Amino acid sequence: MLNKETIYNIIEAIGIEKQELVLLHFWGEDNDRPVLHMFELAIASQGASPISIQQSREFNAELFDCMKTGSLGMGTNYFKLFEPIDIVIDICMYQPVVPGEQMKPEGMALYREYMGRLFQALTAKKKFVQIRIPTIANAESSALTAQDYIYRMEKAYDVDYKCLRTACIDKIEELRGSKLITLTTGADCRLTFHLGDREWNIDAGDGDFPCGEVYIAPKEELSQGSIYFEKLFVEDMGEFNHITLTVEDGKIVTSNHPPFNEFLQELPENGTVIGEFGIGLNPNITEISGDALLDEKMYGTVHIGIGMNTLFGGQNNSPIHMDFVVTGKYSIITDQD
Repeated sequence: MLNKETIYNIIEAIGIEKQELVLLHFWGEDNDRPVLHMFELAIASQGASPISIQQSREFNAELFDCMKTGSLGMGTNYFKLFEPIDIVIDICMYQPVVPGEQMKPEGMALYREYMGRLFQALTAKKKFVQIRIPTIANAESSALTAQDYIYRMEKAYDVDYKCLRTACIDKIEELRGSKLITLTTGADCRLTFHLGDREWNIDAGDGDFPCGEVYIAPKEELSQGSIYFEKLFVEDMGEFNHITLTVEDGKIVTSNHPPFNEFLQELPENGTVIGEFGIGLNPNITEISGDALLDEKMYGTVHIGIGMNTLFGGQNNSPIHMDFVVTGKYSIITDQD
């Protein structure tokens, strides 16, 4: 669990300004609320105003089962409540959005409609930040044991956020003006990304926590080449050893592993598009664990993301986004080259 000092450091890193209105979107049960209260106090210490809504799996199952079939039960005026919000912080004691097993099919349909409209309203704000609390419940959606997951997460959170932001800014300066990036992995695999006029993004408290990366949405149709992974961890699929992915016209088209090729065939529309290139910069993450949230922020790694990239400057609409982490060397070509 995160201690008070770490929570205060996180809130400071987010960059909340005085008099801003901050919505704490709390995914947890009533017995988890002491964590919510610490975040409220930390926000108040910044001179901002915290408000909160709770998404309890237990209560939502009862609430949405009570609503009338075919009606959301929360009209337009409900969503107007969020218009004054400046910053949204998701605080996740367990995997967000996923409802409790006890929710009935009729309630599930209303719940999905509500969540769709709610996230449309919340993600439009100046900042939308998601914080996964190191809990046993969150460890269940990881490939790690609960003890290992909590240890790695707490260590990743306990970083000097000012130094981390400086490192991200310095990396952006190094990359500024780059039009092409070539990533070299393995003995002879090279993958080239065309950046065009796309902008680099910094995650040093602006997006997901744990944080520590810079990333960009390359031109979707132009990535070409291949990329080698000594170990590739794929969510819900497991681990692939010594796998090479082939990229043509911005899409992963095949690999040297038949099970992975079957996985590619099952992805939704635009799910194989290379939508992201990122560089990890968090010095408190020191080894690849198989948990993408941690691994993509690890200092010394790079990652590609497939699927959706519209939230950070891209044009690929997809219902998924998935990150593949690798160690390799990259080179850039700028306007001056």
